[in-house]
Amino acid sequence: MNGLKLFAVAGCLLFSLAACTDEVIITDPTPPPTTPSGAPEPPPVTPGKNSLPPPHLSQKPPAPTPGGYRAVDVSDQDVFQINKFLEQELYARDGKEIYTKQILKAEKQVVAGTNYRLTLLMSDGNKYQAVIYQDLKGEVGLTSYRRI
Repeated sequence: MNGLKLFAVAGCLLFSLAACTDEVIITDPTPPPTTPSGAPEPPPVTPGKNSLPPPHLSQKPPAPTPGGYRAVDVSDQDVFQINKFLEQELYARDGKEIYTKQILKAEKQVVAGTNYRLTLLMSDGNKYQAVIYQDLKGEVGLTSYRRI
């Protein structure tokens, strides 16, 4: 009868597809060490130059959600231009001069165009969040502006 022979030698499994019987031969009868719960014990870790960093240091930040906002450098040229538009739009809308003291956070979302979401410290001392949309032709419009 043709069959599969399974050999376990020093923790390694070897397969033989040669004609054989249905027997299984295990040459190392010692079971692997286990924890009190019965799970296999992990191999010991020796600190050194080849050891892995602690998990909290080796984990990558989560990938941005497709279609979601992603962080942009506040000194980015596009962010500067969008903020300049915002200041002009607020002056035209409210009739009073207000300017940005600091861009605290900038994010963008690519849609059929781009949404920019800025968190700003304005000259009146308050923090605001503004969403500005720029279409594919470069036209810009203020979508929302609120104090936070």
